[in-house]
Amino acid sequence: MTSEKKKHKSENPVEALKKQNKELNEKHLRLRAEFDNYRKRTEKEMIERCAYANEKFISKLLGVIDDFELALLSCPKEFRKNAFYSGIKMILKNLFDILEKEGVTPISVTGDVFNPVHHEAIGTIESKDHKKDTILEIQKGYFYKDKVLRPAKVKIVK
Repeated sequence: MTSEKKKHKSENPVEALKKQNKELNEKHLRLRAEFDNYRKRTEKEMIERCAYANEKFISKLLGVIDDFELALLSCPKEFRKNAFYSGIKMILKNLFDILEKEGVTPISVTGDVFNPVHHEAIGTIESKDHKKDTILEIQKGYFYKDKVLRPAKVKIVK
């Protein structure tokens, strides 16, 4: 007889069952931990996919918001008391409210010093009204939660 067979024969059947039970419990715990890790990982991946989809959609929506803002800015002053103008303004406000609830906030820039993480320099400008090396906003930038969704396009005062 081999030593393994002798070992099994010499073991008490109760002890053998206890050992087998312990091994099965350990295996069960490992499998359960693996499954929990798998579940957490897939939940995290799903959240990341949703966030990416939201980010992509919001990025596209920002172009529409820019168009609304340009339309309001280009409207002659005599038409600004018009109901149509007020309606466009209200739609824009509603869009900003929705975006804010989703975690989108504008990047404030006026008077700030250039920060390449938050700003995209598109040129320089001479100005006696502003401090040197401060920035002037050309196009709004936005954060999505804690991430820069679109950097603000700025000109640097020289």
